[in-house]
Amino acid sequence: MKGETSRLTKTTQFGIVGGGQLAQMLAFAAQDLNTSLAVAHNSASNPAAFSPAKNIYCTMDEEDKFKDFLSQCEFITFENEFVDCHRLTELLQSIDPDKRPHVFPSVAVLQKLRDKVEQKKILSFLQIPSGRWEFFDTSKHADSMSWRKNLAEVFGEQCVLKWSCFGYDGKGTFFLNSKTHQSDFESFIHEGQKKGAQIFAEEHIHFEQELAQSMARSLGNQKLFFPLVTSRQVEGICNEVKGPAGNFYISQKIIGECQNAISKIADHLNYEGLLSVEFFINKNQQLFVNEIAPRVHNTAHYSQDVCQISQFSAHLRAALENLPPAIDSVLAFPFFGMINILGPKNLEFERSHLIPHVGSQENIFVHWYGKAKIAPRRKLGHINFCAENHTAFEQQQKRATEILQKIFASLFFEAENLRKAPL
Repeated sequence: MKGETSRLTKTTQFGIVGGGQLAQMLAFAAQDLNTSLAVAHNSASNPAAFSPAKNIYCTMDEEDKFKDFLSQCEFITFENEFVDCHRLTELLQSIDPDKRPHVFPSVAVLQKLRDKVEQKKILSFLQIPSGRWEFFDTSKHADSMSWRKNLAEVFGEQCVLKWSCFGYDGKGTFFLNSKTHQSDFESFIHEGQKKGAQIFAEEHIHFEQELAQSMARSLGNQKLFFPLVTSRQVEGICNEVKGPAGNFYISQKIIGECQNAISKIADHLNYEGLLSVEFFINKNQQLFVNEIAPRVHNTAHYSQDVCQISQFSAHLRAALENLPPAIDSVLAFPFFGMINILGPKNLEFERSHLIPHVGSQENIFVHWYGKAKIAPRRKLGHINFCAENHTAFEQQQKRATEILQKIFASLFFEAENLRKAPL
């Protein structure tokens, strides 16, 4: 159902800044909770437009309209961390205190966690292991060539460069080795600096497994841990997850360490809402934090169909101090997985928001975001599946992959028909 565009009433409980697929799924979670939700974003073609949300088409640059959106919501949260925190703070402070919404996670926390350099500092302070890192300090290095020589001394033949902000789905990450052209190295640095990001390098961890842990926390310290999952990333984008991780050869020791790490981070920041942390495990079964995400997360999308309370519902319920005592009581299936629907290579075209027709199968659930543009490696949707045992899981995984291929075939067929259609 496409959300209506209207002026908000004062009864609106939740407001979301940003209109992508995460806002869309938060809107459906709000509907399930029988609460009102509005989304402030800039286009009727965004996924949030195809949800039960009230859509307010504005940005922070439209001061009066955006302040009206803020003042008529009880709670404000974010679809992603790419928010101008300084501007948002100015707008919030200009609102009458009686009309000012409660923001979660807080703007101060979001400001810290959106910056990967700040994440590194927090992890170091809390003595939570993460990769060794070094900041590109222009006061110590006259140019990028000087820094590159220093990186070779510190990390050896290879390391990973990252932007402190604005990186996602593989963007803002650069793998550096002895064969890398200097021009590519400099281009990555200059592009990040142009966006306003700091540049840092970290050691290349040779991991054997990637993991992800999500947890919801309220200000009253209610905590809800979702199952730890294994994830598989390709070119910096999550392709699939499997869980619970304990059913896929991850030890209880590692599971406990992941929960302790995310809990420690959340308590330190007095975090409110859904928090996610990505981890690496090396061959010695040592755990390292990769990144922290202050929002609902791709690796926990499975919760929509596997748990009686999804990550999206938990995020909203955290603000209401209404989290259940444990996820164990709401995990409906002992085995589950999620496959991302990423735009196929060599396919790019505009289409309607309607889901391609692929049929249905028991305990396999297709979620389509309704994006107007199909592009290679773009997140278009995801497929959740669940099973009662390992053998059934493998069968369901195969069926879900077949559905994915049917979606690709349908998109290619649709694109070809559009190409042949007369102008």
